[in-house]
Amino acid sequence: MKYCRKCILPDTRPGIVFDEEGICQGCRYFESLNSVDWEVRRAELRQTADWAKAHRSPYGWDSVISVSGGKDSTRQAIYARDQLGLNPLLVSTVYPPEFVTHIGVKNLENLTMMGFDTISMCPNPYAYKQLVRKSFFDYGNIYKASESVLFAGAQRIATAYKIPLVVLGENGSIVYGDYASQKDGGNAKNLKNINTLQGGDVRWMVDEKLEIKSQDLLMYTFPNVDYEDQLKVIYLGYYIKDFCQLVNGLYSMVYGLQYKTDDLRGRGTPYLFSQNDTDFVPVNQILKFVKFGFAKGGEDLSELVKLGVITRETAIELSHQVDGKCADFYVENFCSYLNITTQEFWTVVEKFRNPEIWKKVNDEWTLKEPLLRSMF
Repeated sequence: MKYCRKCILPDTRPGIVFDEEGICQGCRYFESLNSVDWEVRRAELRQTADWAKAHRSPYGWDSVISVSGGKDSTRQAIYARDQLGLNPLLVSTVYPPEFVTHIGVKNLENLTMMGFDTISMCPNPYAYKQLVRKSFFDYGNIYKASESVLFAGAQRIATAYKIPLVVLGENGSIVYGDYASQKDGGNAKNLKNINTLQGGDVRWMVDEKLEIKSQDLLMYTFPNVDYEDQLKVIYLGYYIKDFCQLVNGLYSMVYGLQYKTDDLRGRGTPYLFSQNDTDFVPVNQILKFVKFGFAKGGEDLSELVKLGVITRETAIELSHQVDGKCADFYVENFCSYLNITTQEFWTVVEKFRNPEIWKKVNDEWTLKEPLLRSMF
């Protein structure tokens, strides 16, 4: 494994690109923000918002925002309404109930009570659970199917109600260093081509043994639309210089965002305001960690380095405390959801461990190329 010389992301991250100086494109992107003409970008954003208002749905909405009530969607909704003058329809996909925490419910209620129209998308809970099972056992990613609901579902609702604009948060590909997606900028029309969505192809989900039929997958399927004249999909974060997890979290707490106060070392993140709407995210980070040698904690800490909030040395030190960590409670909760034992869970996890980056020392797994403070 090789690590970015500026942040701590490794070359095992799918799609990441390092330049000749050993610095990832995500870091280069953050460096470029200082030379952006933000007024030009704001003008472009206002133009898109004006287009959406001019093509407003007969039902009165001009935009759709997929929300959980968390930090990012709270800021998106408030910005779209109060800064751009849009009348968004908020679409919640926090279902089935086993996925949603009490705090997640309260945060979605908090956002809705600020004066937004909100609807919930509720995919067939039986098929949903079976898809989580298939995603976990076959792909080592419990969110592989549900990510399609999150992104495709919002577009489905937009087309059903003839709403012209879908507003997303950040372009994760350029923030985390996928050079190939930098050309997209604020236009998210190629969203379904990102790594995990596989071009929007849902045929892998059909499973006769698990009784998952193609007719169960409408909410997982992207609509066939014209992304220029019929539906525009944008990354709001591209147009706002300080759109990031840290600022979004602080911003949303001012507006009443609630958060857990349990030990961050058991949640795999340095942020209290992150991962509050579901208890399954830390579980998925275990799988990510054994496959790639890093997880969400490493991504979050790398973002703090890019923002200049902490040094690379501090990020390295903290990464050993949070990255890939998950408290037993979260694992047990997930096992209960799928009706499997914790032994079965860890057996599946080990199936996805990447032997190219891991080795056993004194009967414990360790990275062959661990992240050390002495590096660079």
